[in-house]
Amino acid sequence: MKARKVLGACTMLLSLGALAVTGVVAGAGAQDNPGGDDADTSAAVDTKELCIWYVSGVAGEVALTPAAGAEALYDGAEMELTSGESLSNVSIFVSGNNPLGEEAGTIDAHRDCTFYGDNEGIAFKAALSAAGFTATGGADELDPAMNFAQTADLPFIYDATNSDSCRSGATGEDDAWSNADLSAASTEAVAATTIAALLKADTVARQSDTDGQNSACVVEQEVTVSIPADKTPSFPGTDYSFEGPTLSFSFVIES
Repeated sequence: MKARKVLGACTMLLSLGALAVTGVVAGAGAQDNPGGDDADTSAAVDTKELCIWYVSGVAGEVALTPAAGAEALYDGAEMELTSGESLSNVSIFVSGNNPLGEEAGTIDAHRDCTFYGDNEGIAFKAALSAAGFTATGGADELDPAMNFAQTADLPFIYDATNSDSCRSGATGEDDAWSNADLSAASTEAVAATTIAALLKADTVARQSDTDGQNSACVVEQEVTVSIPADKTPSFPGTDYSFEGPTLSFSFVIES
């Protein structure tokens, strides 16, 4: 089992043979020393924390608003909806395993650690459920006339972009992170898609102790979809809400 601190007791018997020590003592004859003592040896070794992956900023909800501004009104023209700045960036980074319950640190101030030769990669994945958008207007009444679905012309896009700060390698100077978007052109479900990943082969076992040199990546996120043109609400002049498909996020460790 890998632990943070190991106290190793390595005992070795040192046999000291009987040494004849001759001395002259006034008024007495010379005599032998009866022998030496055995000496045990021991060692205490402190170990680095085990590296593990940390993730923060994963969305629990995706709220879409008109790209033209929250006060924009649907007037029968195509309207783009976006998550804008409501989605925080996802931070993925390596840090120590906190055996004493201490803070893991941050992406740029990690705890010193090592994978002990058994380095691990990570994949950030996203999936989309099978659904379009169901409209509610008036006094919280369903309005099928305003329902819409993503299409090839108006797709649902989860745009994920790796920032310039993504890093890998022994000193963080490399960037071996992959990157991809999720796109849906119909109401069919989209299986888990790798959005950002660092393969095990591209992850060094002994991470740098210097802050800002550990394996890490910041993924910027934005979701967009559009309400089609020429839809006529049954409750014009009222606020509408839409319930859409579910984005599911997961992380897979490659060990």
